[in-house]
Amino acid sequence: MNWKKISFWSGLGGLLVGTAVYVLKRKPPESEAVFRKIPIDCAFATVKTEPIEIETNGSSYLMCVEYRLVPTRFKVWSIYRMRLSFGGDKIKEEEQAGVPVFHVTTKKVLQPLSGNDQTVIQEEPFYATVWAHDPLARHRSAGEIVEGRKLEFRRCYVGGGGLSALDSGEMLVSQAPVREIAISFEPERAGA
Repeated sequence: MNWKKISFWSGLGGLLVGTAVYVLKRKPPESEAVFRKIPIDCAFATVKTEPIEIETNGSSYLMCVEYRLVPTRFKVWSIYRMRLSFGGDKIKEEEQAGVPVFHVTTKKVLQPLSGNDQTVIQEEPFYATVWAHDPLARHRSAGEIVEGRKLEFRRCYVGGGGLSALDSGEMLVSQAPVREIAISFEPERAGA
């Protein structure tokens, strides 16, 4: 028996199997997702989702949802996010500032698969904090969204004398991932 040949091929086989396992199990790095923070000083942000096929009343439609996010002065404060600083630990600026609340308007555009009659459904507006939906909770930052992921809204109650908002506990997740994000610093003109 030639032990050199056996050990060489055994080592090479192990290397190939190890490489194959690594390549198959490797996940895309989190840095590939480009998170965009919605500036609190913008006039509004428009977020459009990928079109998805739905069926309503026996008819098939292609639905695209457009969210209009208008920043408000309201913020949600959480006792869990505001950690006391003992021993020189620094508190993140975001945790001190509260989570911004947006006025959300939802417009669903339905295009029949067989025909050209487009239907626009305007839903009841609401107040919410906005997040990039991440079921594994790897990246959590309020007001940050990313193309290719679903949006997550946490509804809020606003009003009264102060500028604080109260999280209602109700969470909404968009049906489709984000396709396009547009941020405008210019207010819309009447009639435009």
